[in-house]
Amino acid sequence: MKITRKNIQLKQGGDISLVVKLRQRNEEGVEIPFDLTQVERLDLHAVSRGERVLALSSVAQNIEISDREQGVLVLHFSARSTQEAGWLEAEYDLQMMIAGKVRTVLEGAIQLSPDVTRL
Repeated sequence: MKITRKNIQLKQGGDISLVVKLRQRNEEGVEIPFDLTQVERLDLHAVSRGERVLALSSVAQNIEISDREQGVLVLHFSARSTQEAGWLEAEYDLQMMIAGKVRTVLEGAIQLSPDVTRL
């Protein structure tokens, strides 16, 4: 599977759930859903200026597999995770573990829009 690049936009201090549909190409080159039935865990880390600024994980339940056969994930970014952020852009990747092997399936930039109203 080729690593997909997807940029993410977040609002500082806001809760957002982002649906991600993972795809791959079969032997004939046809795009099909990525089968997540054997996935043991998923982790997303974001880094800005050499420091980790965000971390999501299926273990912490902020990455949810909503449809294993269709390759559908939901990334849950909490308001707390960006509320006091001192960064506006970070690079991330999403890795999964299958049969003890780590595989990067998604990467890109996260852009954080500054908060105006604080609750």
